Amino acid sequence: YMRPIRKYREKGSDFRRIEGFNSRIRKLHEERWGANRSDEFYSYLEYMNRNDLSRSYGLYLDDKLISYVQVIMTGNTGHYYYSIFDTDYDGAGSAIINYALKEALDSKKLRYFSYGRGSEVFKHRWCTDIFKNYRLRGFLEEPF
Repeated sequence: YMRPIRKYREKGSDFRRIEGFNSRIRKLHEERWGANRSDEFYSYLEYMNRNDLSRSYGLYLDDKLISYVQVIMTGNTGHYYYSIFDTDYDGAGSAIINYALKEALDSKKLRYFSYGRGSEVFKHRWCTDIFKNYRLRGFLEEPF
């Protein structure tokens, strides 16, 4: 996981822990995906950071935020929650996710790191176990 981190450190980038909320996160998201997130979403990101329920990290190059990740903390597990990156910077998304993973491992407080649902390639690079997630649907019969 160190290769993408080294790549950006050699370019003079800076990995930083982000406390609270940073308006650059919204700007980065809107540049990538448009204005498809509500104010409540960004307020939730801030709430989790402010109340020490999550850890957020940003990758800055020339003081410009080029990638961001937020990890929710529960007990001894870090849960990948949200990330965004500038597509103009090859590997910036992988670098920030790997940095968050490195910080989780270095903290010695975490035993597990969950990438959550989905089958994106980056989620398989570090897995030792893959857990299946099922959704059960049923219908209740009317009582007789």
